[in-house]
Parts: sequence; C-alpha cells; structure tokens
Amino acid sequence: AAVKKVQCSFSDKTLHAASPNGATLHLFAPEQIPEIQQLFDEHIREILVAYYGCAFRINTVRIWRNLPVSDADPERHDVFSNTFHHDNTRVTGLRVFILLTDGVTRDTGSFRFHNAKDSRRIVRTFGYFHRFMLTKGMLKRFINQKTLQFFEGDAGDCTLVNTQECLHAASIPKQGSYRDMLQFEVYPDMGKAKDTAALFSTMSPDEEILKLKK
Repeated sequence: AAVKKVQCSFSDKTLHAASPNGATLHLFAPEQIPEIQQLFDEHIREILVAYYGCAFRINTVRIWRNLPVSDADPERHDVFSNTFHHDNTRVTGLRVFILLTDGVTRDTGSFRFHNAKDSRRIVRTFGYFHRFMLTKGMLKRFINQKTLQFFEGDAGDCTLVNTQECLHAASIPKQGSYRDMLQFEVYPDMGKAKDTAALFSTMSPDEEILKLKK
C-alpha cells in the first residue's frame, strides 16, 4: 500500500519537487501519508527505545527518488550524496531507512556504508579528507569491498544507521532504474516513550524540503 501511494505521489507533479540538479525527487509532507506512518511499526519503535534507553522523537520524515545520472563519476561527482561523507548533525541521531523499491542492488542505487569502527579507522589513516578532493588512495579505502556494506533488498526492508559516525554514500542507479527511499530521522527525547500516533502528531514540517516548492 505504501509503495503504491508513493508511486502515485511521484506521478503527481503537485506532490513532489526535484532537487536543483534534477537528479532527485522529494515528496512533500510524507509524514502525513497514513500508509507511511504504518511502516513505522512497533518493532522499529522497540528497537529505538532499547537503543536509547529512553524516549525518542522523529525529527523529520523524508521520501526521495534517486534517478540515473549517466555523465557523473559516481565516486567524485556528488549529485545526491553519492560521495562518501559523515552527516553534520548531532551524533545521537539515527536514520531509519526503509526501501520503497523492489530489487535494489548496488547497480540500482543501493545505500552503502562502513560501520562505525571501520569508519573511524579509515578516517584516521587520512587525518582529514574533503568529499570533493579525494585521492586515489582515499577512494580505494572508501570502496574496499572487505568493509563496505550495501543496503540491498526489496520494498519494506529496513536498516538503522548512525550517519554521523558511519561513512556512507548513495549509489547512482543504472539507466532504466531508480531507487525510492523512506527515511525517519530520530533523536533521544525527554519524558515517556510516545506511541506512533503521538510521534507523528508532534512533528514539525520539514522546512528544507518545503524550500523546493516553487
């Protein structure tokens, strides 16, 4: 149901907008879609409460579609966060990623990442790096298949990643494919743990995505 709803929303130009370079489409207000709220189920909620040991809040809900970009170097040309990086947000945050496309692989746009331990080791070998100024040695470590993990699977599959601690990047889908992703951005919170309905009712609009409206 959620996948059908998202596909219909991407077909309606009033419900989404493209990023400035046109490589990504973003849905407006996905947190208001009932089918999306249902995907944030009790199992995910229990995992987050156990991880934090306290209440948590959902800061934003985002759904986006990454499109093929034929003329981009996937490791050097950043079109939709496909070069390796850490997110510049509070380290206590987690991202809950849920695929909304079947058959997602490293060739069709899978999310890829190194775990926190390997990420620290990689960065410490450099001392410092900039995602737009990468040497061949840096790239070799970033795409090392011994440590690099791919979030491959079908619609409904889920993974949780601390994108502040884990080096990560998107993959660029091959021609004729795309990848739809749902992301819940969560942080620890005060008070009693809220149920799913309360978590969604207390959210604020995602101003970054609303800026894309013309």
